[in-house]
Amino acid sequence: MNSLPGNDLHRPPQNDEIEVSTFGPGYGETILVHIGLGDWLIVDSCLDKPSKIPAPINYLRKLGLNTASAVKIVLASHWHDDHIRGLSSVFEECASAAFFCSASLRNTEFLTLVRSLGTHSIDPGV
Repeated sequence: MNSLPGNDLHRPPQNDEIEVSTFGPGYGETILVHIGLGDWLIVDSCLDKPSKIPAPINYLRKLGLNTASAVKIVLASHWHDDHIRGLSSVFEECASAAFFCSASLRNTEFLTLVRSLGTHSIDPGV
């Protein structure tokens, strides 16, 4: 039996195929979208537990894709730990990606928050 296009986890989608993948343990997820023509969008970040690599990066690497050029957009929906774990690694690896986040937290507020937390988590359960 032949598999349907887009169902092969070892082959990237065709240029005209849309693929939406979700990753996560049920607490903090990532959405990865193939938006066509080999371009990808990452929404939020969570870590793959065994490898400790951001889940979308791990998946794209398994497909044999160059994440530095394939990922065009990285989007942070909001600044809770369960949505931004590994986000800095995603951003570093996806060098050509544009980064978007909510305007509800302005740049100076965000930098103040990061400096005040140091290495501590925003999430008290972590």
